[in-house]
Amino acid sequence: MANATGPREPLARALARAVVEELSAFLAEDDPVLVAFGEFQRRTMPTPARALATDPDIDTLALFVDERVARLRARAGRANSSGADDVERRAILNEVERRLTGRYLRHLRAV
Repeated sequence: MANATGPREPLARALARAVVEELSAFLAEDDPVLVAFGEFQRRTMPTPARALATDPDIDTLALFVDERVARLRARAGRANSSGADDVERRAILNEVERRLTGRYLRHLRAV
């Protein structure tokens, strides 16, 4: 049975969710060993979601950065507490997922 918004939306949403999970992991890498392992993994075992999340030509990261900057400007540059920063990061990733779902859905409809 097709979703009310179309049969391709679940696929677009699943792809967007996978890309956001990869983007989230990419953003969380601050341990040098994890960074090196992540880079090794990306280069030797690429997945479509990882490619969409980290390819500089696609620049999915820009969606996250643009929203982060907009929120920083909205609070006049004041820093969040670590708890509030985690909440904001998750909210931004949810917004990126929503936008990617729409993007991927448009591409799937065009096929």
